[in-house]
Amino acid sequence: MAVAPPPPSPLERGQLPAQVMHFARLLRGAGLPIGSDRVQAALAALQVAGLASEADFHAVLGACLLDRNEHRPLFDQAISLFWHDPDQAAAADGLPALPINGRAVADWSGGTRITQSLHAFNQRWARRVLSGRATVLLISDGLEAGDTQALGFEMERLHKSCRRLIWLNPLLRYAQFEPKAGGIRAMLQQVDQFLPAHNLQSLADLVGVLGDLRQPHTTLRPERQRQR
Repeated sequence: MAVAPPPPSPLERGQLPAQVMHFARLLRGAGLPIGSDRVQAALAALQVAGLASEADFHAVLGACLLDRNEHRPLFDQAISLFWHDPDQAAAADGLPALPINGRAVADWSGGTRITQSLHAFNQRWARRVLSGRATVLLISDGLEAGDTQALGFEMERLHKSCRRLIWLNPLLRYAQFEPKAGGIRAMLQQVDQFLPAHNLQSLADLVGVLGDLRQPHTTLRPERQRQR
């Protein structure tokens, strides 16, 4: 009698890169300092390790995303939810239900502080170093942990201070990337070009973009225009 193969893991029903990026965003929103470089490392490791077991998935993401033991309790609870019920995790905007004491975790309420960084630049440096003809390169994954409305305001201020605002996002290396995060949507409204920055070819393409002084204002990659 033939034995039926085990059912696929819940994560195999969806697109792994998008799910892992969302998982990282949830952790970042809860205060864990997780950058896009760690997300890329996790995706590369999962391609090798596979999704055969929850233990393997747990170990791979833990090795790639964590660097402090005090973050382990929150990570363990989050990844259990993500493995067993990815649909619920994907629908979440944060991890408020996890019974974790923020005072016990170093850097709690951290995450990606894009809004704060832009505010500081706009307040202290924009008038000193920018002119109406400047081209500004903004390098970020766009996964803001704070107020996305305030982020949109600071992006607008920066955009008005320069001729071109070019956003370089390493997450564009993934074909499945979609601008679903609130921070990414807020930033896209104020950029002239939205380009990848993950390998030598993308940087070579950027050189061509920077050298084209005739490039019109407010132009995005065609496939991204519909996502603004």
